Amino acid sequence: MFYQQLLGKVFRLDVFFQQPAAKPTQVGSFFDKPYTASACHSYYYTSPQDSWLLYPSLNPTVNNALDMFIITAIKKTKPSEWGMDLSFPSQSLLDDLFMAPEKERVPGTTDDYRISGGAGFARDQFYTFNWESDPQPYDVLLLRPAEKNGKPVCILKCKTNNCVP
Repeated sequence: MFYQQLLGKVFRLDVFFQQPAAKPTQVGSFFDKPYTASACHSYYYTSPQDSWLLYPSLNPTVNNALDMFIITAIKKTKPSEWGMDLSFPSQSLLDDLFMAPEKERVPGTTDDYRISGGAGFARDQFYTFNWESDPQPYDVLLLRPAEKNGKPVCILKCKTNNCVP
């Protein structure tokens, strides 16, 4: 219960619908750079894999597309050249939430045990499917549109955060 109350105060679920990319780190948006060609930049390039939940899209007209939900901090900062800068939960927080608990023997004893590992939550226990504009009392993480800077979506096809399409 503690994590469920805390997470909703700090994080949201950014959502992309019907994306042809295999993971959110590949989904970007176009930026016009002075004196260069347009670049495709992903806001989600540094998001940890454990912060995503991917589902096949329910839209029958889009083949092999995914709906993507990414745990993202509510607070956004603005660096100079790419627009918004997003933050994500740390891997240690994700481990604390989603790893299974383990029973381990207390060193130097034969009958004393302690619990270590994570809390053993399933990721979808935190995901509710209501938008920020329509919160419900049972919501943990509310949905908001994924960051695209108001530009068309592009798919990164390189191994860096910024690509020329």
